[in-house]
Amino acid sequence: MVKDSSHPHGEPAPKLVTELEMEERQKKYMSRLHDIEFTCSNFKNALALFRELEYERAELRQWEQYVRCDNLPKPEAPVEVRTFLAKIRHFEEIEVNSSIDWTLSVDERSILTQDMFRVDKSRMHLEKTLADNPGLYFEKNSRDCLEALRQIDNIMDSDVEMESLSKKTQMDILEVYGDLQKEIVSLFDRLTYRILRTQKVYMHTIDGIVAKWSHTCKAWSIDLWGFLNVSIIFAQMDVPMVRADFQASGVGVQVPMSVLGDCLTMRCVHTSFDHYSQNAKSFEPLVIDPELIPSAGIRDMRDSAISEWAMQQYMIDEFLENMLRKREEYENMLKLIVERTDQAAKAQKADKDNASKVVIPKTPKVVPPIPPDMVPDVYDEFIKREELEFRLFLDEVFHPRFLKLDENEVNLRECIILGGIYSIMFVRRPEQTQFQSFNIILHEDGRVLHTMPEVVATISPKSRISEMSRSSMRHSMMQLDESELPYFVVTLKLPPDLCRWGQPEVCQYMTEMGPGSANEERISRFSVSDIHRESTYSNRSESSRTTSMMLNDFAPSIKSILRQSRLSTRIHRVIRQKDFDLEHTLTKMEMQSLGRICLPRLISSFKLPYDFNNNALEAELQKGKPNRLLKRGDAADVSDAAPLIDTFDFDTQDGPERLFPVFGDIIPVQFDSTDLPASVDPKKTASGMEAILDDIKFKYLAGPTKMWNQQDLYVKKPRKTVEREKDNDEEPDPKIVTIPAEKSPRAHERPEKLERRKSRLSKLKPIQVPNRVVAEKQIEDDEPVDDERQVPVTHWTTKYIHGVEINLEQNTLTFKTDRLGIFGLAFKRYEHFPFRDWCLQPNEENPEEVVLSLDTFHVRIFLYISSKGVRGYATEITKGYTAKPVKFVDVAEPISDFREFRKIFVGKNINIFAENDASFYIEKGYFSIKHVATEHHTYNSMALHCRSMKFYRSNWNRLSQRRDIVLDMKIARDTSEYSEVTMRVTPEVTTFVKIKEMCTDNIDVVKLSYEQTWRNVNVYTDLNHAIHSMNPHAQDEINKDALLFAFIQRILGEIRPLSYA
Repeated sequence: MVKDSSHPHGEPAPKLVTELEMEERQKKYMSRLHDIEFTCSNFKNALALFRELEYERAELRQWEQYVRCDNLPKPEAPVEVRTFLAKIRHFEEIEVNSSIDWTLSVDERSILTQDMFRVDKSRMHLEKTLADNPGLYFEKNSRDCLEALRQIDNIMDSDVEMESLSKKTQMDILEVYGDLQKEIVSLFDRLTYRILRTQKVYMHTIDGIVAKWSHTCKAWSIDLWGFLNVSIIFAQMDVPMVRADFQASGVGVQVPMSVLGDCLTMRCVHTSFDHYSQNAKSFEPLVIDPELIPSAGIRDMRDSAISEWAMQQYMIDEFLENMLRKREEYENMLKLIVERTDQAAKAQKADKDNASKVVIPKTPKVVPPIPPDMVPDVYDEFIKREELEFRLFLDEVFHPRFLKLDENEVNLRECIILGGIYSIMFVRRPEQTQFQSFNIILHEDGRVLHTMPEVVATISPKSRISEMSRSSMRHSMMQLDESELPYFVVTLKLPPDLCRWGQPEVCQYMTEMGPGSANEERISRFSVSDIHRESTYSNRSESSRTTSMMLNDFAPSIKSILRQSRLSTRIHRVIRQKDFDLEHTLTKMEMQSLGRICLPRLISSFKLPYDFNNNALEAELQKGKPNRLLKRGDAADVSDAAPLIDTFDFDTQDGPERLFPVFGDIIPVQFDSTDLPASVDPKKTASGMEAILDDIKFKYLAGPTKMWNQQDLYVKKPRKTVEREKDNDEEPDPKIVTIPAEKSPRAHERPEKLERRKSRLSKLKPIQVPNRVVAEKQIEDDEPVDDERQVPVTHWTTKYIHGVEINLEQNTLTFKTDRLGIFGLAFKRYEHFPFRDWCLQPNEENPEEVVLSLDTFHVRIFLYISSKGVRGYATEITKGYTAKPVKFVDVAEPISDFREFRKIFVGKNINIFAENDASFYIEKGYFSIKHVATEHHTYNSMALHCRSMKFYRSNWNRLSQRRDIVLDMKIARDTSEYSEVTMRVTPEVTTFVKIKEMCTDNIDVVKLSYEQTWRNVNVYTDLNHAIHSMNPHAQDEINKDALLFAFIQRILGEIRPLSYA
């Protein structure tokens, strides 16, 4: 029985349509493409003007920085940033050396004299006149570093400025960006060391036992707490613990008895910025290879329409080839049945016993021929395949299961660190001895502060507290429960409203041994036909495809690409491909697959049989006279007389590139041979072809070793000496090829020359050359990655955090742990998703502004967008009017820096900005992810008509399919309900509809019925054309402000209300 192969996925063949109908569809498609291009011209003009304004803004920024003369480096000049860091360290060293220990000059008896020329050396007077505050100096340096980081962030977020820089400069900028972050950490260490080296100068004590010092500024606060060099008997304390209060940082730590010791010193640094999470395991999303980015993420509507039409044309050719092949196999089977029937009849006449040995196949299912002038209708199958590819891509790239996190790790794709970073550590202060008029400080290791993260509390149930001590300290802040005595009990003072909408998860930043990064071991599971969908289906130019790929919603940002390039993370992946026989007529898809497999494994000088035939003919021509003209034989004659030459014989390849071949990166291919018959020769399949080419490639790579193994200019030693040295030598490294010392080919030269050469060569050492063949084979062999391979992994973990308690009235959080370190609060990133409602309309009070109101799951946000930027606030969700609403976030002045605006809202635990993997982490409500190009095209239309129209949410939108966008709109000036309409926007057409839900047997499936209204007097390609048909003055009232258009487009594109509301 012939296998049903009419469709590559085993589905029934599509219905057929006439070529005339297909031509009509193509005409409609060209008309639709023309309308889309007309609409996109308005968008592109606005964006082109905005780009010019960005150029002007970049030049103005450089001029303002030149005028300010604030000693800050240019963010686009890495050399200046490095010079800036060197100046900070240089002048800091001068400032530290100029500081003095004024406590050595204290003399309280200096005021007990009546001498009129006396000098007041009392402590109070010297503290007022000579005391300095090093925190102010370090605050200025840290503020300059943070400002330099902010400027670099602005540079890296601006495509205009990044495009003007070379790749090397971009990599250097990212490198100095990390240097600035490390410098801030180093500033805290140097400030701590400076305080501890002169403890009596800066640290204050009340009881003569504990000394403290603190400093607070806008971006950070630091506290030092420690025991003075006094005798303390810890075993006789009333309670087996000590509480350290860091007032500037708002942190309290209960230190257990097991870690108490003489001169114990602790430091607490609370920063409002987070420079640690970017190094964590799950922070950075997977940087996708451009070949793997699907066309479903294209933002430009025109490019998306071209890609989808080309994909449909490709599917038509694919289905035609499969249908013709199936018909051919059916006819061949019928012929075989006829032949076998004739053989059986003849055998029956000749010999009745042999007649039963002839096997007659069963009659296959009838395969009708394709009628002339008919082609398959693949639109329905295209919709299914496009949806399947989109879902498969999201699942394979963004699903959290590929992050390989254990139960204690914090997924930074799901959570976000808010409230700042708390660094609580034990530090080792330099030993010092105080004399009457001088002191001695014993510095070590270049005066570098030593932190002690290895200090771990001993957990034992031996700690007890007497009832008298317990009752006397009942009202203190100490945790006196016996289960908490062996632990560090940390209490954090939280900002107000930080935990209003969700409780955080306390985590600790650590580097431990664990499985490798997920990005290094990710294996892509896309087939060849899937990953090359964009390049195969589109016949556009390479530059056009590159531009479209840069505008893809799934394309990584420039910063992500540079970070991954800097980390040199190699992503191992495998392409899955069905194996096929090379002896039958190849289909178009098989030929393209074969080309993608073979061409990267060949070099330009590789010769095929046709090349050998041409070489033989040229050799015959050269045997004649030089000026003799010979007629080249016909191609058919030459091919008939051509000698039988092995196609892939390596020894006959003598091109010049075989000495030092260079091969590009090759993606390993995993072939599936389950569908191949057992009779097919494995060498005559696609997998056999790949194996032969790989073998030839290894032979090419082994060629340079012949040069390395050539004879050396060493003098031959006596046999006994050589054997003795061989016995004493250790076993050589198998990966190192050592050149042997053989007889010199110049032994026939004169003795005096040979002696001079001997003296020179005696000073040389044997050369060891790494075996490139072994290295190349290690790179090429795509062995499965060992999941148990242990490497240092940096992550946020809750492994050592216990007993978290939150007091919302006092805004405090308490937890216990057995070790100190770097702590953070992980909140749910998408706590406010999905959105309840949204509305975009002109501002009645200010015609230059557009108001975007957004109801999240917890708050209501009003954003006022103008050409100056975005301002707004977040308040409670109320039904009626509120005169003085409670504002959780208030941005009074417009902000044009979108990154800064986003930072303000996210810092208050109000995140309304969605990433590509948000659908995997939203836990409340339901929503519907929309077609990317259609969604962004709709946002552009809304930004174009934001001055004359009001757009708001439709309840049907979250129930509709991915390629259906449903929204309501009306004319903004019309106060009646007659202009209220419901729009259905699809990639193909936009219509005015009335929607109702239809009954289905499956309760998990929602089926909507779209009834067109009387307003559909014409065919509307997109929302822009529908608005023009509804509002006759729409063209005169469009938004002509390029900055306002760009701000609205970016706000809507980042929030994506059509997908998450």
